[in-house]
Amino acid sequence: GEEEGERFTLADIPGIIEGASQGKGLGLEFLRHIARTRVLLYVLDVAEEPLKTFRTLRKEIEAYDPALLRRPGLIALNKVDLLTPKEVEERVAELAQEGLPVLPVSALTGEGLATLKEALLSLVKATPAPELPRPAPRALVEAGVEVVPLEEGVYEVRSPALERYLSRLKGDLSEAAGYLQEVFRRQGVEAALKAKGVR
Repeated sequence: GEEEGERFTLADIPGIIEGASQGKGLGLEFLRHIARTRVLLYVLDVAEEPLKTFRTLRKEIEAYDPALLRRPGLIALNKVDLLTPKEVEERVAELAQEGLPVLPVSALTGEGLATLKEALLSLVKATPAPELPRPAPRALVEAGVEVVPLEEGVYEVRSPALERYLSRLKGDLSEAAGYLQEVFRRQGVEAALKAKGVR
């Protein structure tokens, strides 16, 4: 988007369905992209149970990385041209109870789009970009991953190379939980756990 010479980038992230956080559809791929964003815009179709859709989205994002729910967000209630003004008011009030600003828009008629762009720009400018750790080298754990059972249901994962990498990361890593999960998957930690029968 662009407003009076100022720009911001919008990433359209479709494909988040119920079960996305467990890998259904293309969910995990899209959820990984969300980790790089500073603001979340939920575009909901007014004709397709917007409240249920919103709650499903939030549930899948939380299952992937609860820290992402702390990112600032807006709800764009789309296709309001299909409703009467009273119906729009009722839907907006219903969604507003979820705790985020709700902006009625119509991509077809252009209604509300200027207001949405202004609100997004203000939110993006007020929100610092998330700090993500640099990607780990692909050969990070060539020395191997060892899974050691400690007690019933508790395991310790040992990898000297991975431990050295994590020790260099600074700051609160809770914001990067989804990223780190992907690092572990790529570096063979998940495979090592599964090989030990850990689910």
